[in-house]
Amino acid sequence: MISPCTDLNQPRRSDNRPEPVQSEGGSAGVILVGKAITEHPDLFRAAIMNVPMTETLRSETTAGGIFNIDEFGSVKSEAGFRASLAMDAYHKVKDGTRYPAVLFIGGMNDPRVLPFFSAKMAARLHSSTASHPAVLLDFDNDAGHGVGTSQEQFAKQDADQYAFLLAQLSQ
Repeated sequence: MISPCTDLNQPRRSDNRPEPVQSEGGSAGVILVGKAITEHPDLFRAAIMNVPMTETLRSETTAGGIFNIDEFGSVKSEAGFRASLAMDAYHKVKDGTRYPAVLFIGGMNDPRVLPFFSAKMAARLHSSTASHPAVLLDFDNDAGHGVGTSQEQFAKQDADQYAFLLAQLSQ
């Protein structure tokens, strides 16, 4: 589903190849972003993952992840395991693939999506990609999953995101 939608909406270059675009999501919305950049990395030049759920196979093993079982299922059943694996971006990363640049944004006090998921995904992308794009972690020691984040912190995150996109999409 991702490829046909992207292909229809993507601007075309003079040689009729699609112009690379960016993808962005937050929390569970990153499930789609992660799936998009791992299944169709050639369609994207950049991705932003805010407080990302990138490893759904392990999320229920965390204190905050237990609350996601009703929505996503449990890896303890075969159906739940298969569904989690289908959503899991971390386990879809393949060595030698040309992945887009990715900016991971999070807070060290996030009780819902632990920061190590972003760090682990960033390390996997960085070590696996054939194209060596920017893979950046932007973590705020005083932030969490959005709740309690100040206007100043949100403004900094927005500025960092726009700077990242400008740098990646203007190449």
